[in-house]
Amino acid sequence: DGIFYCINDGTVSGTTGSCLCTGCKEGFGGASCETAGSCSTSNDREDDGSDGRFWCINGGVVGGTAGECTCTCQVGWEGFSCETASVCTASAESTNDGSDGVLYCAEVQAGAGGGTIGGTTNDCTCTCAQG
Repeated sequence: DGIFYCINDGTVSGTTGSCLCTGCKEGFGGASCETAGSCSTSNDREDDGSDGRFWCINGGVVGGTAGECTCTCQVGWEGFSCETASVCTASAESTNDGSDGVLYCAEVQAGAGGGTIGGTTNDCTCTCAQG
């Protein structure tokens, strides 16, 4: 019938009975440019995943398909692209150094009621009570 459509910026070409789409938007393919490809990590903060390239940092793992990319953050990071350091929390493990937002603070663990944890991932602090 000669009716053929392309989506995702594809251009119809060919002749009746042998139509095809060319020039699909980056990240898309298929006969009508309908198939979204897997997302990949980008170093450009402007890449929002609409074309399958997604800015995901601080050890985040990119998932999803073009137009619906996700970034799963490592412990200590949050935000759409894992760009925000998490607020530090206390740990009972003396090996936790705050690099992932979890810090051991003897004053907090001693239950003396005076120590506090502050800061964000990679910059955690342990403040001892005065006295």
